[in-house]
Amino acid sequence: MDVRVIVPGAHTDSPNVRFASRYHYGVLLEAGVGIYEYRPTMMHNKVMVVDGIWSTVGSINFVNRSMTKNAEVNFAVYDRAFAAKVEKMVLADLARCDVLTESQWKQRGFFTRVGELFFFLFSENY
Repeated sequence: MDVRVIVPGAHTDSPNVRFASRYHYGVLLEAGVGIYEYRPTMMHNKVMVVDGIWSTVGSINFVNRSMTKNAEVNFAVYDRAFAAKVEKMVLADLARCDVLTESQWKQRGFFTRVGELFFFLFSENY
């Protein structure tokens, strides 16, 4: 299984959401998920390619607020040609990311850890 996730790097419109989401990185890294922080600018799209045939593209966040209150949408396509195009774009984006290693994650500071926990506790509001 090769799971790679591109997440916002330093450029974000909501630092508290970035802190809240980082709360889960340790579990993901331990499970072998690759976490890539996008460098150039803010990245807000939600894209996934599964097994080179199924893709989804859109704006919906996987949180309660997006599912119940926000007007967001994703579309899914079951097509190898489309999935190949999406995957090519994702691979280009991966080249503009910094890889977050488990070692780097474990070395983050005390105040960063406290910030992650604090903002995670209020994440239902984002």
